[in-house]
Amino acid sequence: MVWAVVVWMALVQNFSHHPSPSLFHSQSQSHSDFSSQNLAWCPNAACSNSALCQPCRQRFLFILSTGRAASTTLLDMINCLPNVRVGGENNNELYIASKLETNLEMRGFAGLRSKVPARPHFEAWFRHEIPEQAMACTIQKVLQTINPPPEEIQQQIINSDSSERNAIALDRYETSQILGAKMIRVQSGKWTALQASKFFNYNFPCAKYIINTRLNTDNQVASQKNTFEGPAPLEELPDRIKRQNDFLTQFAQYMSEDKARLIYMEEWTNNVTQLNEVVEWLGFRNCQYDKVLHNNKDGYHHDDSSIDLGGGCLAP
Repeated sequence: MVWAVVVWMALVQNFSHHPSPSLFHSQSQSHSDFSSQNLAWCPNAACSNSALCQPCRQRFLFILSTGRAASTTLLDMINCLPNVRVGGENNNELYIASKLETNLEMRGFAGLRSKVPARPHFEAWFRHEIPEQAMACTIQKVLQTINPPPEEIQQQIINSDSSERNAIALDRYETSQILGAKMIRVQSGKWTALQASKFFNYNFPCAKYIINTRLNTDNQVASQKNTFEGPAPLEELPDRIKRQNDFLTQFAQYMSEDKARLIYMEEWTNNVTQLNEVVEWLGFRNCQYDKVLHNNKDGYHHDDSSIDLGGGCLAP
């Protein structure tokens, strides 16, 4: 019954850009090799495995950006890479998910960043010992639920002959993928860059981050004024964009160089080589973009042209 619940949590609208995937033919190593796959993706990750959670089992990739900095173009291009499923905006849902932790920073729990001792049966706060990092998989599941597998994969799982087999197949498919989200609102939560970096490092230990900002903030202010509507006065926009860029720059600095890469819109949109260097840093092999797309030109227009990655592009 538990396995059935796991499967059904994934059955919502598909965000993936990949064409006609197959449950048993995704480009990946065998199920037994996932640990070596993940070691290459996150060699310095700190993971506390338990019966409740193996927090480094799933690989993640996040695109963190400010608005009107070509983040949607970047999202589309990253999703052209094999075995990558990065979802679009989620209204800063992971900041909300962080409250699952902070809500328990009180007497009786004292936080979940370390092993939480058991409490005796006769106490109001009774529970068994909570393993260190056990909440990470719950928070990861929030992201997996709002960025589920393609509908074709879901149907293959549903059409299998037992719920236990379904769940095993889902796990095998998911761990062959690199999941994530593009977020332009992560800096809007009531947390500092340091607090956010600690949250992501702890709950998504096997993750990489592409941090994207814009050097010409005057043009960014003008673009946001022409595109977005909001309650904040327009005269506050320059200061707000500066604070957002500072947040993302600090976030990147708190991460190690193998986990975070800071890029600038003006550079990579005018030079595809810069983006190909990011792809190489991520660990993809024989993958070279032939051009840069241009989404949201003049507002929200989508670039429907295709991307050629060259022959033999391989996922890490």
